[in-house]
Amino acid sequence: MRDTKITKEMLQSYKSGQLVEGLILCKGYKVAKTKTGSDYIQGSLQSVVEVPFKAWGNSTAFTNLTTEEYAGSVVMITGKYDVYNDVASIILNTVVAVDVPVDDFLEQRYDVAQYWEALKALVRRSVSDKAYAIAECVLFNNEALATEFKKAFAASSHHDNCIGGLMAHTYKVMLHGVTVRNLYPQFFASQDVIDLFFLGILFHDIGKTQENKLGVYQHAAIVTHRYLGIEMLDRDAIIQGYGYNGWLEIVAIMLQHHGEFDDKARTLLAYLVFLCDNMDSKLTLLQQSMEGGVNKVRIDDMYLEVPVVGD
Repeated sequence: MRDTKITKEMLQSYKSGQLVEGLILCKGYKVAKTKTGSDYIQGSLQSVVEVPFKAWGNSTAFTNLTTEEYAGSVVMITGKYDVYNDVASIILNTVVAVDVPVDDFLEQRYDVAQYWEALKALVRRSVSDKAYAIAECVLFNNEALATEFKKAFAASSHHDNCIGGLMAHTYKVMLHGVTVRNLYPQFFASQDVIDLFFLGILFHDIGKTQENKLGVYQHAAIVTHRYLGIEMLDRDAIIQGYGYNGWLEIVAIMLQHHGEFDDKARTLLAYLVFLCDNMDSKLTLLQQSMEGGVNKVRIDDMYLEVPVVGD
């Protein structure tokens, strides 16, 4: 039993008070305070789906979690499944890190190889030869970055928080970009402007490959993926192809594609990339929220009724 993987189906079938024992991914945790001021641990475990956990201050789990770093590691746990006020969690008694690959515990929603080829083909159709050469140099032919990009999450706990999520998100934002280019050609005065727009989309989130590893934020996150992505670009190639102003346009996209959520856009292209990026993140979050059958979904502090067909 102790070597058994705790599966998604097991997590969804546990009853309150039932013993929980086996292997699971520890997503992350922090020390918190009870109402009486005592320390305890609260965090999240995952086997495809996530479940909150707690470790009280008098448990072996609390001691191990505060003396070792288990975030992002597969752990062997023992504990009890608990449901309080309709909120389920696991109360840990013991937790020990084990040397087991994390991939089997993560959601795999996308065909990584298929999306990778589709992304390359979409970029090839959308930009000039000189822009595609930059895309190849920075990402497509960069084996180290491409490997990380293919498996990276788009977010830790928001949209596309799964293996291949970053790549799928980038592909979908590119598709929104194609729609914008086709419907609003007045935004694009030349092929160079089109190139900068699509290169900006392709590169806008590559810094996430260093910002978080399979959903766990790294120390590099202190400067955010927006800055980290700029360090991955080929500055000389971009300036050679599009001039210094072209380089600044790409940097603006990298820094300002979150719009009002971080630095507001100061260029048209940065604003257009923000719109495409925001569209996909919100639609994907809605899609993920509807899985499993729900009557309402939440977005931007609104609760939206899901259509009911029939009587």
